[in-house]
Amino acid sequence: MTLSESLDDTDRSILARAWTCVGRVSDVEQPGAWVRARVAGEDILVMRGEDLELRAFYNICRHRGTPLLDGDSGRSARIECPYHGWTYACTGALVVVPGVAEFDRRGFGLRTVRVATWRGFVFVTLESKTPALEGWMGDVPPWLDAVKLAFLKRARRVSYDIAAGWRLVVANFQESHHFPRVHPELEHLTPTTSARSFLRDGSMWLGGEMDIENAETVSLSGRLLGRPLIVSPERAHVVYDALLFPTLLTSLQPDYFLTYRLEPTLAQKTRITAEIFVHPSLKADADLADVFDFWDRVNAQDRAICERQQLGVNSRGFEPGPSTAADEGVRAFERLLQGEVQGGTGAQRSEGGLVGIWGEPYIDLSSFIDTSSFGELDREITRALCRVAPAYTGGTLKWMGVVAPWVVEDGYADAMHVLESLEPRDLAEFISLGDDPGLPLSAPTEKRAFGDETDHPFNYAQMRWLSFRHGVYFPWKVCFHLLENDRWEDKHSGDGKTFSTEAENHMPKTLAFVKSLPFREIGRAVLFGVEPNDHAPAHRDTEPGAALHPAQSISFDPRGDKGLYLMDASGQHKTHITAPVYWFNDADYHGVDPAKRFRYSIRVDGVFHSDFLAKVHAKFNV
Repeated sequence: MTLSESLDDTDRSILARAWTCVGRVSDVEQPGAWVRARVAGEDILVMRGEDLELRAFYNICRHRGTPLLDGDSGRSARIECPYHGWTYACTGALVVVPGVAEFDRRGFGLRTVRVATWRGFVFVTLESKTPALEGWMGDVPPWLDAVKLAFLKRARRVSYDIAAGWRLVVANFQESHHFPRVHPELEHLTPTTSARSFLRDGSMWLGGEMDIENAETVSLSGRLLGRPLIVSPERAHVVYDALLFPTLLTSLQPDYFLTYRLEPTLAQKTRITAEIFVHPSLKADADLADVFDFWDRVNAQDRAICERQQLGVNSRGFEPGPSTAADEGVRAFERLLQGEVQGGTGAQRSEGGLVGIWGEPYIDLSSFIDTSSFGELDREITRALCRVAPAYTGGTLKWMGVVAPWVVEDGYADAMHVLESLEPRDLAEFISLGDDPGLPLSAPTEKRAFGDETDHPFNYAQMRWLSFRHGVYFPWKVCFHLLENDRWEDKHSGDGKTFSTEAENHMPKTLAFVKSLPFREIGRAVLFGVEPNDHAPAHRDTEPGAALHPAQSISFDPRGDKGLYLMDASGQHKTHITAPVYWFNDADYHGVDPAKRFRYSIRVDGVFHSDFLAKVHAKFNV
């Protein structure tokens, strides 16, 4: 094995910190019973002692480091090294040292590893600082809480190798978007269109459910064939899948429970142990061929497509494309990965309580991007703003529920809150001022949302009416789109978008700078300006933990006086952004302090070039 084939340091670190499932309690019930597994590239032994305690060890001799036991499982009263005969009790204590008369053996027992059990499964972690198993897991999917997992009976266990990295295998499990092409039989029984996600902040579980259609269960026959349910009758028409990060995949069917334990062995090779569990009352000679054969087919299809994908992602020409709504589970997995890369779950938060990026409140990009032209850009931008028609914006933050708690009662009126309270006569007057005056007054509230990135943007007359008549406060009095974007969720896609004619005519140098930024795709470019004595209230655009990773964006402040700040969730710690060009995480509360003069910044959203992202990663030792 070459160094390039082994697991990289990042994967080793992630896998070492996690709790990894290595088998079932039933596999190590008897004294001397043991199971062996690879965890974070390490050879680990879990063994039941004569005192009935369960222990885990590194499977290496303390003498010269020789691996001790071979195979996946077994039972032995003692463990003898095949090299020089050092012998250990099943408690890990060193008991025999051939050829040495006087020797204090107490300090040379097998190196221990933390071990714990949960509902019939055995877990280990190599990290002493990882929280206890159940606390580390977080919220367990409710369907698993409702099943007596410890009492299920194993009906089958098979192991196989797949020539693909463990991350690709997990990502494949996390989405059903591939079902129609890769698993037509599975798509027929559990259509992708019925998929629903289970995502909880602070939980290592990522799951989802799919309705079973045209069948009683998922198998070749689609029939239960007399097998008892392991779920309640009201859950008997749904399949529930769940990943326990990072390497335990589970699938709860009406009459059986599937698990896949992944052992990353090399950077692009994964050992998979697939097991099927059934109701304990099911007879040993029950015919399960229609279940086994079905999953043999599906597993072979997944193996082939993951190996095919691995070949493609190895290409120097590969860059990830934009994700789809069906990739929600993959994005959630990537979010957990990112958190672990940043030092463990929750470690993405920097000191002071900010989410930040890689331990920093924000990233100063001035060492990566030339800002020497900013004086010239400032002159062009301020001149252009005298010629173009900017708009008010930012008037519905309270209604959207994105402002900080201390902003909710600040006394400033919110546009949508005002509109929801208007009498029909006033509402009709407001609508008549708009660009779609025929909008029915009887439309549901959610169909009558007004403002940025809705079907009914405010025009200038409507915003002035709301301000003059009802005291609505619009924080960003000067908003100008260099590249228009209809919806927030589409801000990273440049598909079908072009820079505005006004921007091309009046801000050519600024557009040249924007186009020179290290994006392979730009989905939004907007100037936000705050007039004298105004402010932007503290708000966040994304809930912490809801985004996969910090949104890829670059903001620049040519004049250097914007006054943008980040605030922790308690409202106690304020961090001012002083960099002229920067990347910040909009999962943090952010706002703009009031000042005596007009100021602005331009934010550009898109997808970074991979080499730029790699340079930023390297600077922060990610």
